[in-house]
Parts: sequence; C-alpha cells; structure tokens
Amino acid sequence: MSIVETIKDAALGALGRVAGAQRGKHSLEDAYEPDLSGIRGQVVLITGAAGELAGYVAERLAAAGATLVLADSDNQTLSMRAAMMLGAFPGSTPVTTADKLRTVILDVTVPEGCADAADYAVREFGRLDVVWAHAGMTTHGAVSRQDPDEWRRAIDTNLVGVYNTVHGALPHVQASQGYVAMTSAWAAVAHAPGQSAQAASKAGVEALADALRSENESVGVGVFYPGGEQASAEEVAPFVAEALAQRKARLVYPKAGWPLYAVRSLLPTRMLALNQVKAVLGVR
Repeated sequence: MSIVETIKDAALGALGRVAGAQRGKHSLEDAYEPDLSGIRGQVVLITGAAGELAGYVAERLAAAGATLVLADSDNQTLSMRAAMMLGAFPGSTPVTTADKLRTVILDVTVPEGCADAADYAVREFGRLDVVWAHAGMTTHGAVSRQDPDEWRRAIDTNLVGVYNTVHGALPHVQASQGYVAMTSAWAAVAHAPGQSAQAASKAGVEALADALRSENESVGVGVFYPGGEQASAEEVAPFVAEALAQRKARLVYPKAGWPLYAVRSLLPTRMLALNQVKAVLGVR
C-alpha cells in the first residue's frame, strides 16, 4: 500500500468516526436554539437576501431585535420575503416592524451599487454594524466544456461581488467597529471535478476574508462554510444566525466537517474530492 493510500484510509477512518459521532447528535442540531442576544439593536445588511438560507437567517435576526437591510437582484422574491416578515400575508407571523426593515435591489457585480446600498443603510438607520456578503451563484462544468462566460460570471458574482460588497461597506463598518461575514463553500475545501468556478471563487472568498482580518483589527471578519446535501436551509439557519450575532471568525457546517477543514492542507487534492469523503461528511 502506498503512502497516499495509507493516508487516505487513515483519514477516511478518522473522518468517519467523527462524522458518526456528530450524526448521533443530529437531532440535537435540528432543535438547536442559538444565542442571538448580541444582535439586538444592530443594523445588518444582507446580500443575496432573496435566497432561502438568507431568508431564514433574516427572520431569526429580526425576531432577535436586529434592524435589517435586505438586498438582492430578485426584487419580486425579495419583496415577498419582506412582506412575510412583516406578517402581510395571510397566515404569516410578523417577526419585525416596518421601521426596522428595508429592501434594496442590488446587483453585487456593480461596485457603485454595493456602496450605495451601504450608504442607504446608514442614511436610514444612522450606522451599519454587520454585513453578510452572501450573494452568489452555482455553476457546474468541466473546464474544457463549460461556457467561459458562465465561468467568469461565477467569479464576478461569488468573488468580485463579495469584494464589492465588503469594499463598499467597509468605511461604515470600521466606524461602528462592526463585523463583516462572507459566504464561502465546501467547494473551497474539496476541489471536485466540474466545480472549477465554484472552487476558485469560493477559495478566493476565503482568502479575501483572511487577508481582511489581518488588515483590520477594529473590524471582525467571518467566513462561513454552510453545506451538506442532507441539510436544509432551515436547519443551517440557526447556526449562521448565531455566527453573525456572536461575530465568529469561522462557521463550518455540518460540524463533522471540522476534521476535514483542519487537515485539508495535509491531504492530496484528489482525496479531498473523493465521493467517499463527501459521503462521510454529507457535504457538497
């Protein structure tokens, strides 16, 4: 057996044991109630807010007392999300009031728009405490076959869009000694075939967050790795909401992914992309 195969077998065994232990706690995670006390009274800007995960997180933050500015390019879905949060639909329960919620139509690939969204938050509410750069897109395809325009669009949205959001909001967040969070993905950790655009863009987000953290002592910086094929957005939302409220440097979900995250630099790239690894962790 080669050294690589030995490392592979040992790592898969260790990951399997940890993942098994975490799966034993799965029901506890499903019922997890986060500590969101730190978000009360904070002004929060969320991009990609029309998406399912961002929507669930926004509802939790609003219910915990945050003031929200929700931004997305999908105005129709964004407006529906805001209406639901205000209890405007039959059967919906309000989680906030109109004086603590704003929406912004935003294409994160436009730098001026991102700066305008941050400025709008400050004009409306006097400051900006937390920014979650979550807007992104998913694309798949082999390097040799994928449409180059689609590949570049993923980079522009997932990486440049995050940069635009952070850059436009940073002066306000620095003024409030606030917190900036960015959504990466498991593609940044496991570079699987057909995911070159996802891997490149999300690894870039991770690097951007690490660099920003070293540059700004007065600003908290977080990078999130939400994932798991078996995890619903509703299941992941409490952990993301808590990470925002507590200004965590990193969020890895599911928790069974921490061993892979910790030892990834020691493992061959091909091993990280193995279906066995993803199956053990239940991640994309």
